[in-house]
Amino acid sequence: MKKRMSLLLVLLLSLSLAVPARAEEPWYAQAQEFVTRRGWMTGTDKGFEPLGTVTRATVFQTVYNIQGRPAAGEQVFPDAEGTWYADAAAWAAHAGLANGDGSGLFYGDRAATRSEVAAILSRFMSFRGVEVKSTGHMGMFRDVSEVPEWAFSAFDNCVYYGLFSGDQDSKLCPNATATRAELATLLMRMTDVIK
Repeated sequence: MKKRMSLLLVLLLSLSLAVPARAEEPWYAQAQEFVTRRGWMTGTDKGFEPLGTVTRATVFQTVYNIQGRPAAGEQVFPDAEGTWYADAAAWAAHAGLANGDGSGLFYGDRAATRSEVAAILSRFMSFRGVEVKSTGHMGMFRDVSEVPEWAFSAFDNCVYYGLFSGDQDSKLCPNATATRAELATLLMRMTDVIK
């Protein structure tokens, strides 16, 4: 009896090794497929780079892509002239979504914080006719005091519409840089709002 059990266990073990385990999809897989299929995000020369840091240019380029890449208008940011995101920067300025840093520069290659992403997406939703709303529940996030004053209303609006929901520790991480996977997820969620 013991020999049979041993043989059965050996057989089961060898079968489990012979059949490759099915890899689980990463948490952002659906969002990545969603935004790439629509041409909103196209990846880099290294692929999608889900953990890559999002730049200001990337965020503005994605909303420009969502809008259908309309006529951009005259460039108002000298540091955006001749860049891959030049049209997105010019369009964002004329649409009232971007006003630069106060010195007239766009700084497209600068990493975008989650607060900046919230501000851009909140402005874009408003541009698309979505009413700005307030949750009244921002205090439920443990790091709400770290949300910059200039971004508070935008973050609150994005929370109301379900774009941001906080991490497993109930934090918004407003001053952390956003990743490409996070941006893809936010854009996918936003489509339910801007229909």
